[in-house]
Amino acid sequence: KTLQLLLSYLSLLLMINLVEHHFVKRLHFQRFLCISSNIKEAQKFTAKGQYDKAIAEWKKLIKESPNDANIFNTIGDLSLKKNAKADAVDAYKKAADILAADGFSSKAIALYKKVVNIDPKKVDVHLALADLNAEKGLTGNALESYKIAADHYAQKNEMAKALGIYQKMADLNPANFAFRLKLAEMYVKEGLKSEAAKAYLEAADAHMAKEAFQEARQIFEKVLALDPNNKDVYFKAGVVYYKEGKFVEACKA
Repeated sequence: KTLQLLLSYLSLLLMINLVEHHFVKRLHFQRFLCISSNIKEAQKFTAKGQYDKAIAEWKKLIKESPNDANIFNTIGDLSLKKNAKADAVDAYKKAADILAADGFSSKAIALYKKVVNIDPKKVDVHLALADLNAEKGLTGNALESYKIAADHYAQKNEMAKALGIYQKMADLNPANFAFRLKLAEMYVKEGLKSEAAKAYLEAADAHMAKEAFQEARQIFEKVLALDPNNKDVYFKAGVVYYKEGKFVEACKA
């Protein structure tokens, strides 16, 4: 009797699973038909040049697929065709953000470029573009985008934001001691002595790597003027003297 009950229970579970599977499958099929219908309608409106209606059909699909970059990219293209540049920028940016989050950096870069070509004042997009280029090792492209953003904030006198971006630029190109010196001077102007000293010392490191010891010493003086007790300066000065073979001076430093 217990076995019969168990078999009956298992049969009931199997039947429920089959019904659920059929229902889910049917639901998916209905959604597929609905999506296909929307796409066909959108294509029909696009062919007729009725871009507003085509966009409306594509927007219906966002509810079903909110993270589909292709939908937003298509909406961007259609918005551009009807010269709705702000709408195009918004759609392209959403598509690029989705692609970047999913790890498709090359495709995201292409879309972010579309955005800044339409609206060069999109500073947040220049920064996103710079970060992706930096991640891919495209240093020149990254520096170009960072500079646009940093200069924008500097012109608006938002120096904290500007300096943060200039610092990123310096870190991307450590051998450029001239830029690090400029960055240090900007930090000094803003009263950020610790950051200035760090930037100066990084510039000195670049000189030391090229054995330009005299130039390095000149920078050490700038650091000591900011912070007379800076231990890093004395250590680096000792290294310079040692490399020059001035061992007595090295010991004193």
